[in-house]
Amino acid sequence: MDNNLRYQTACIAERVIVDRLLALGYTVTKNGHNSRSDLLVNGCLTVEVKGALRTRQTHSNGRYQFNLHNHADLYILVCLTNPIVSFVIPGCELATLSHVSIYSKDPHRYTGKWAVYREAWILLHRIIQLCQTR
Repeated sequence: MDNNLRYQTACIAERVIVDRLLALGYTVTKNGHNSRSDLLVNGCLTVEVKGALRTRQTHSNGRYQFNLHNHADLYILVCLTNPIVSFVIPGCELATLSHVSIYSKDPHRYTGKWAVYREAWILLHRIIQLCQTR
């Protein structure tokens, strides 16, 4: 993937998630480009947003791959498909990984390791409740 497409993918994913968080009633601050995370939610939760398009592979139905560089309290992995699918994953689950792959043509039907986190927005709410009581 060329750098321009990678940048556009990241911007679309982040915009989708910011809009979703605002619609859910959270306050959202975008962090600077060199920050350890993309967003700060409700003043206490760091969120890293990763977006991916499906890459086709000759031996499978393709995959959505997310490269992980930073550490955040929560990761939201966005499969840019129609409709968009998000995986809401606590940072502690990804702390030792450098990437996550969703091997599926249709992430709505994905049944692998990360399926439990598909559209798991309740985790975001619970983690925010915890960090606001610190």
